[in-house]
Amino acid sequence: MAKNVTPKIVTKKHQARLDRENTQRRNILIGVTVIAVLVILVIGYGVLDSLYLQQIRPVAKVDGQSITVRDFKNMVRYQRYNLVNQIVQFQQYGDYFKSYVESYQSYLDNTETLGQDVLDRMVDNLVVAQEAKAENITVSNAEVDAALQAAFDFYANGTPTPTLTITPFATGTP
Repeated sequence: MAKNVTPKIVTKKHQARLDRENTQRRNILIGVTVIAVLVILVIGYGVLDSLYLQQIRPVAKVDGQSITVRDFKNMVRYQRYNLVNQIVQFQQYGDYFKSYVESYQSYLDNTETLGQDVLDRMVDNLVVAQEAKAENITVSNAEVDAALQAAFDFYANGTPTPTLTITPFATGTP
C-alpha cells in the first residue's frame, strides 16, 4: 500500500519566510566567499612580498640605476665569507696575527659598519661604471683575462715571451 502524500500548503507567510531565509543564506554565502577571497589575497600578497618584492626593492639609486636588496645581501654575504676565510687563515699562525683576527672579528660583529662599507663600495662601482660609459671606456673580455693572468702569474698559453735584456759580457778578473 502506498502512502498518500498530501501536498504541502504554502501560505504567503511561509513563502515570505522561505524567501527571507534564502536571502540570508545567499548573503551569508557571499560574505563568507568575500572574506575567504580577502584572506587568500592577504596571505598571497604576504608570501609574494616576502619572497620577491622585498628582494627587488632598491637600497640605493645612482643616476637611475638601483642597487637591489638581493644584490646588497649577496655582496654582504660574499664580504663576510671572505672575512671569515681570512680569520681562519690568520688563526692558523697562532698569536702572531692575533691582532688581525680580533680586528676582523670586531668588524664582522659590527653589522652596520660592514653593511655601510659594502654599500659604499657598490655605489662607487656604479659611479665608476657610469663614468666609464660616459667616457666611452670599454674593456674586452680578453683584456680582463690577460690582466687576471698577469696578476696571478698564470698564463694558459704558456709564459709570455721575455723582453730583451742587456747581454752580459765577460770582464777581466783582477
